[in-house]
Amino acid sequence: MTIKATNPGQPISVKSVGRQFYRDVVHLLVRPGSFYEALPAARNRRDYLLFLGLTAVIYSVLSACFTAAHRPMFIGLYVVNALLMPVVTALVLHLVFRILGPERYTYGLLLGVTAYANVVLLLAWIPGMAPWAEMVKYVWIGLGLVKTGGISGLKAFFAIAATAVILVMTIYLFQVLVRF
Repeated sequence: MTIKATNPGQPISVKSVGRQFYRDVVHLLVRPGSFYEALPAARNRRDYLLFLGLTAVIYSVLSACFTAAHRPMFIGLYVVNALLMPVVTALVLHLVFRILGPERYTYGLLLGVTAYANVVLLLAWIPGMAPWAEMVKYVWIGLGLVKTGGISGLKAFFAIAATAVILVMTIYLFQVLVRF
């Protein structure tokens, strides 16, 4: 029994969630292109959020092992960061694609692409791997955009670059607002 075979009102067993999570991780790491090609037809928002939540919890607990003090606080911060960044990235990508190519991507599909690209967090907890994992994450988001929307790699690159610029500008705006 997989997650997609269950009814929305029916409880999900831990074994089926763990099994599906393992299959998704292996498929993403071995053949990310074919995974993203099948994403729109085979997955739903519950699958995206479940995968995102599991990767966030695993990443947060493992990352907190390398903090010296205040581990519970850092676990909470890591979880919030790991859960919010894909949601915010998908939102900004959705706004960018409303300008570049309206009606090509739905927010749900972009959330799926960014949530499944977060699989790199399973390696990002290793000291020194976080910057490299973040770069791979954005490469996989670009691959997901190409495979799910049929756009060129160059257009995906510019959409991701525009998203990164908007996210950095938003962070700077929040810093300026906090000073007042």
